[in-house]
Amino acid sequence: MILISKIIVIIISCSVLSLSLDNAIQAGDKMRPDPCPGSKGGQPNLLRCPETLPATETTINGEVLRLEGDTYLLQNPNGKEVRLQVDPKTQVTGVINRGDFIEAKMEEVDGQQVLQSIREIKK
Repeated sequence: MILISKIIVIIISCSVLSLSLDNAIQAGDKMRPDPCPGSKGGQPNLLRCPETLPATETTINGEVLRLEGDTYLLQNPNGKEVRLQVDPKTQVTGVINRGDFIEAKMEEVDGQQVLQSIREIKK
């Protein structure tokens, strides 16, 4: 008889614990930041924002000082050295060599600057 009562207590305890964890998980889902902060009223579980959020795009111009594999070291007009990392998604127009003047377009993706395109410009 004692064994059956212990089993029942364990089963009930596990059920209560699982319900508590389920509520905690749901509460955590509600605390995620809104992927569309400009929307009013909000709709849960949106795959896309109703409007496209403005992308933060930056253009960098400068002279190529060095090429190190997939990394370009350039000097912008202010004299500051800038390191650009090319990845497989980066559009590279033309052949870029040391001494060339280039225009690089960067875009913020998930909080990080990503090199979108790079092209030679005539000076």
